[in-house]
Amino acid sequence: MLGEALLMGETLSSKGAIRGSAYFLQIEIERNFKGNEASSSNPTQLHSFWNGIWSGQVPPKIKTFVWRACNDSLPTRTKLLERKFLHSFSCVLYNEEAETCDHLFLECSFAQAVWLQSPLLNDYRCYLKMKFIDAMNAAIKKLSAPVFDTLCIACWMIWKCRNKPIFNNVAPSHHELWSRANLYRLEFVEVQQKNLQESSLKASRWNPP
Repeated sequence: MLGEALLMGETLSSKGAIRGSAYFLQIEIERNFKGNEASSSNPTQLHSFWNGIWSGQVPPKIKTFVWRACNDSLPTRTKLLERKFLHSFSCVLYNEEAETCDHLFLECSFAQAVWLQSPLLNDYRCYLKMKFIDAMNAAIKKLSAPVFDTLCIACWMIWKCRNKPIFNNVAPSHHELWSRANLYRLEFVEVQQKNLQESSLKASRWNPP
């Protein structure tokens, strides 16, 4: 179960918030592990976790998004308040609590409504007040690869919904978001397979001397 992995100390969130581009995020993570042997995590576990993220059957932009979310480097309202770009840190979607990555993807009523749409996420949605990276670390171990990929896409879609009232003045909707995320994944995999088949056909064609 998701909670069991956390109780066993298999957490990644002890790294703390890391900021910057994807490249510098990775560099800082590796440096922190080398300089902090007291961490509850270890380099092997972290390497395995990131391999699971980067090997997913989702577009690169979503992999990068999940990477940033796990390292708490998305421009949430709490982050923007820290940088003095905003005067409020309340969640954009439901204005309930401080908008952090942990709240936005795990605790927010909007996200909870999305996770309720999938019976496969019973464990994932039951454990609140945890770090997002820990939830993803547990999920990648417990869920099948297709379901985890859909989970990553759903998180990305939640972020897009979060941005709609800010940039487009459009009310966000979680209606069938999980189904839309799964359809997005299926269409992406279909295109990838088609491209692979076309590449194989081109490579196998005989060219006259």
